[in-house]
Amino acid sequence: MERPCLSRPWLWPHLLSLEAPAVAVGWTWALARLHGLHLTPAVLPGLGLVVWVIYLLDRLFDTWGVPEALLDLRHRFYRRYRVPLLLVGVLPGAVAAAWLALWHLPAGLLLEALTLTPLMAAYLVVYASAGLRERRLAFQAGLFVLLLAVHALPFQRGFQLIATAIAFALFFLVSKTAVLDRLRRLMRKEAAAGLLFALGCTAHARFQQPAGLLPWLEMLLLALLFTANLGVIVQSEVPPPQRRSQWPNLVLALLLALGLGFSGFAGDSRPLASLSLLVAAGLVLLGLLWRFGQRLEADAFRVLADLALLLPLLALLLR
Repeated sequence: MERPCLSRPWLWPHLLSLEAPAVAVGWTWALARLHGLHLTPAVLPGLGLVVWVIYLLDRLFDTWGVPEALLDLRHRFYRRYRVPLLLVGVLPGAVAAAWLALWHLPAGLLLEALTLTPLMAAYLVVYASAGLRERRLAFQAGLFVLLLAVHALPFQRGFQLIATAIAFALFFLVSKTAVLDRLRRLMRKEAAAGLLFALGCTAHARFQQPAGLLPWLEMLLLALLFTANLGVIVQSEVPPPQRRSQWPNLVLALLLALGLGFSGFAGDSRPLASLSLLVAAGLVLLGLLWRFGQRLEADAFRVLADLALLLPLLALLLR
């Protein structure tokens, strides 16, 4: 296995998938700051742990059943250290996240977060690189644990029945290869991941704010940014002759972000306008990276692409 990370310590956060939790925590904090919302102490660490565990599982699934010769440096790391990552990362992280969620989060926020569980399971099932047999096995185990948790916790009977129905619908989904193929064609992986990530980052804001259009517009803004981030990363790893230009996507996302922020759809909303400017700044940084950074090695490009999502948040710290 290549070990360039020993001479480049900055690669370790990347290899351990720590950028994604940092981005999720940063944008959740930013939304709370823009709206003047109170963040209970468990929200940010709990969110960071959940995102980290999901990303570890995603990386581990991506290496399951794939020959090592076809994997890049990061995925070879996950393939080689699969068991330690499960024992030291996934299991303790999941236990700690569950402890924070069950004993330190408001019940309403916990329910808001749990509604995303079927979507996260569907994403891992549909888009993981592992073969269908491995995905079915992993999903059946996760389904069993999820149903035990839902029926053991004091949730309303209606919620338990709905969760059970969704879980079995997902079980049917994973058993049908043709359905999975149609879903992949319907929505690209980076778009699905960007949307799911945005839903997670805005869960606290949706819980704290009154029902209305504003939380969903904020979710769409973040989905634009996260999808653009994943798009430039994916295309930077494609050989130049087959690489698709990301300028149309970046420009369209920038126009949509500014349009959503200043259109007045949610009334006179200063938080939405401020969020759209932060998202626009992130899109501009991604555009600069796409223009000047395509010759960088893949791992360096990924780190800078994720840094482009965090740098705009410095404006909130400095104001």
